[in-house]
This record gives sequence, structure tokens and C-alpha cells, in this order.
Amino acid sequence: MELPGLCKFNYQVVRDMAWVIGSLPLLQILARLNSIDFIENDFFLDQLVIFDQQLKLLERDPSALNRFLERNNTRLIGKYFERLVEFWLLHREDVKLLGSGIQINSGNKTLGEFDFIYEDLNSNEIIHLEVAGKFYLAQHNSSEWSNFIGPNGTDNLQSKLNKIQNNQIPYVENKTAKHILMKLGITDNLISKVILKGY
Repeated sequence: MELPGLCKFNYQVVRDMAWVIGSLPLLQILARLNSIDFIENDFFLDQLVIFDQQLKLLERDPSALNRFLERNNTRLIGKYFERLVEFWLLHREDVKLLGSGIQINSGNKTLGEFDFIYEDLNSNEIIHLEVAGKFYLAQHNSSEWSNFIGPNGTDNLQSKLNKIQNNQIPYVENKTAKHILMKLGITDNLISKVILKGY
């Protein structure tokens, strides 16, 4: 989706940031899927307006954003997307970022990872946010979600939705994860939300 005014930014990294904030979710019909809270359209459009001044500052001098991205330089689209989301969260006045990329380990085994944990300063809720930037093409003339495949051919939209629903969101109930969060001083119940964007 081409956002109004997106082309006004000369720097690709600033256009990418504007897209991450203001683009609509990958599937708008997924506002709620089996109790998973996919953040809805209006929120992103509002955030783009709220963040507009910051985007204009970055357009004048994108060095802060470039330095931030260079710390974890990657060519992987998903990781790049996550870094842009992290920069956005760090610069939102209504958010206190408590952690990012929090690994859930049991012994030598990695069970998973929380993308982001933050406090919503308006509601005082602690949010567990999972994010994904994905790009799919329809393989056949079918509307089945498994028909939409990612660049590597093994990833598809159905498997991503299953992973979010069955693996990533349930981390909040995992005993090991709760213990790790407690060590970080996070004892409140987490509210899980998902940002899933792409084409």
C-alpha cells in the first residue's frame, strides 16, 4: 500500500519507517483471530500523524536512525522490520520499552523469544508485542492462506498465523518465561498484541 505523502521523504530509511508505522495490517480481516489481538488500521494511521514531526526531523538528518540500525545490521527483512519497530517504540511518548528480543531459555534450549515488552503509559498496561513484516505471493488461484508463500518457498501465511497463535502468543503463560520476566521486574499480567504487516 502506498501511503499518502510517503514519497515526500527523500531517504529510503525514513520512507521505510513511515511505512512500518502507517501502513495497514497485512490482513485487515484478522482484527481478532482466536483471541489474538491484531492491532487495527486506525491505530496505525493515527500513529503516522502523531509521529509525523519525528519523521520530518529524521528527513532533515537520518543519522540517529541509521546509527540505530547499524548496531544490528542485517539484510533480513523481518529483522530490519523489528529494528524499525523498536526505534518507533523508543520514540513514542506514550510507551516505556521494558525489553526487546527477550529470549526464553530452559537450560541450553531456546524455547522462544518475546519481540517486545512495553508499558502503555496511558493505560498502565504491560504489553507483549509480537511483530512481523512478511511478503507473500499466491502460488495458485486459491484464497487458502497456505497458498500464499514467502520468498524461501517453505514459509507461508498459514504457517505464520499458526506460529503466532500456537507458539509466540502462548509464551506469556509459560512458566519459564514468567520466571525470566520476573527477573526483569515484570510481574504484571501481560496483554499480547500482534503487528503483522507486509504484502
